[in-house]
Amino acid sequence: MKYSEKRIENFTIIENKINLAVHYKKTAKDWFDAIAILVFGFCLFVATYFLISQGMKTMNYISIGGGLIFAFQTVLQSFSGISLQKIF
Repeated sequence: MKYSEKRIENFTIIENKINLAVHYKKTAKDWFDAIAILVFGFCLFVATYFLISQGMKTMNYISIGGGLIFAFQTVLQSFSGISLQKIF
């Protein structure tokens, strides 16, 4: 059975009479993007911890609110970085 294979940058397209398959190979840029997003998410996590702990000490609602906003953004950034590399 004959099949054709085409390569376009980091994609490989394999086609025969029955199936069509597209394979994607991750590049160094993909890995860098995911790691950068995870590092940014970790930095947001640290900032969230300090904002909320400072807000709880002084009962400053602005610090607590800012910490909760950072917490939400931390979750979004972390999920984004994980989904880029399909780590789990």
